[in-house]
Amino acid sequence: MENASKALLMAGALLISMLLIALLLYAWNLFSKYYASQDELASIENVAEFNLQFTAYDRDDVAGYELLSLLNRVIDYNQRYSVEGKNEKNFTPIKITINFYDRSYKGNKLKKQDVENALSMGSLKLFTSKSYTQSTTMHIWGTSIIKSVSDLENKYGKKNIDNLSKEVDTLYIAGDFGGSVENEISGKKEVVSKFVSMISSGEASDDMKIIYEKIKENYNKNTPASIRQAYNAIVKDSFKTDVYKYYEYVQFKKALFICESESIIYDEVSGKVSEMIFDFTGKII
Repeated sequence: MENASKALLMAGALLISMLLIALLLYAWNLFSKYYASQDELASIENVAEFNLQFTAYDRDDVAGYELLSLLNRVIDYNQRYSVEGKNEKNFTPIKITINFYDRSYKGNKLKKQDVENALSMGSLKLFTSKSYTQSTTMHIWGTSIIKSVSDLENKYGKKNIDNLSKEVDTLYIAGDFGGSVENEISGKKEVVSKFVSMISSGEASDDMKIIYEKIKENYNKNTPASIRQAYNAIVKDSFKTDVYKYYEYVQFKKALFICESESIIYDEVSGKVSEMIFDFTGKII
């Protein structure tokens, strides 16, 4: 009888132990699922937060200066997380495409001349392609445009080239100075006077400082020959082209673009934004 009681006690203890183990395993499974769901939720929130900085551009009034900020962000992201950088798991470079013309925008197609009229007083000097794409870490259009603008600012001085670009109509669309020598010199002197009033040698490159001072010197001499020399230096093709380039850049910053929801593509694995397409609306603010 005593042996039977001990056997029952041992069996009961074993059963209780098994129940406790089963309960612990069940609890562990619940905790694992909970933390897994929390990790998944955090991952979804991170992706949503990541995408928000790009879906904010899902509008029909995205200004060019906003696109420049977006391009800088994309270039930085692609460089930091590419195979050349941290080699982040499931990394997909973001691709930004900007169409200037010949792509349908709400049923209307912008022609090259429409873009030229919107961005420049003449044929385009800076934005010369129908479409531009920035992706991976290659130094393509985004970085090249930014570098071109930076080079112009370093060469002429940022304030100088900005002032000149705002006066392209005065400097280069001044019209015919014919009729008489007096009219010619008077018209050209007005252009040179405007130029001299806008220019400061302080920020310019050494080469441009020399050119600026020579133009001012000829202007101050105030003879027909010196005024012509000063004017010819200002309207020189290379000088004019650079001013037009910066003018286009200024216009681009004020240009409006549209990015529709269907123009935003998401990576199938990570769920993150992988491509965005912007179309020029032909409008300038």
